[in-house]
Amino acid sequence: MAVKKSAFQRYIDIPLFYKLGSALIIGAIVGLIVGPPMAKIGWLGTLFINLLKMVVMPVVFFSLVVGVSRIPLKKLGKVGVETVIVYMLTSVIAIFIGLAIGNWINPGVGMEIGKAEITVPSPPSPSQQVLNIIPTNPLASMATGKVLPTIFYAIIFAIALIKLRDSKEETFKKAGDIIFSFCEGGAQIMYKIVRGVLEYGVIGVFALLATVFGLHGI
Repeated sequence: MAVKKSAFQRYIDIPLFYKLGSALIIGAIVGLIVGPPMAKIGWLGTLFINLLKMVVMPVVFFSLVVGVSRIPLKKLGKVGVETVIVYMLTSVIAIFIGLAIGNWINPGVGMEIGKAEITVPSPPSPSQQVLNIIPTNPLASMATGKVLPTIFYAIIFAIALIKLRDSKEETFKKAGDIIFSFCEGGAQIMYKIVRGVLEYGVIGVFALLATVFGLHGI
């Protein structure tokens, strides 16, 4: 005999894509109907954004450490080169798409900005960009949400972990296995947290869209 699911369990079983899409549409409609008073629930959307920021860095660190640690050291160089190539290609494609859409929509055309002076900072030199990737304090990079330094440190950490697990010293090998198990467990915990955050995202997306459309309209 099949076990009857509760209403909450049936809701959880609905694909997240449909729930978030529905929240987006309903939030926009409610915002247009109710108007500015919907700004009172804007903090629910801000809470969702803060929760997303909370999980990003731990997910990046644990996922990279576990993923890289599973790759044999001999194949790591090839995988790294392929990753860099894919990253560069996708970045170029993203730039072209952004430029095309920007030239098509022409954002900011006709906007009056008064006589305010705008200072455009000079771009960092290539050497400075490289230095910015290497964290002087990995924990500070994670705490401030700096993704590239965190990625760099996670990869270096994972390579050292591979060497530790391949060590001929039984003590070091055992320590490496313990650290790997800890990171693997940490990754699984973060995936569970992300799932919970995305479930709350139904409320967060509704609040964000209702606030934006309530204050600014279409």
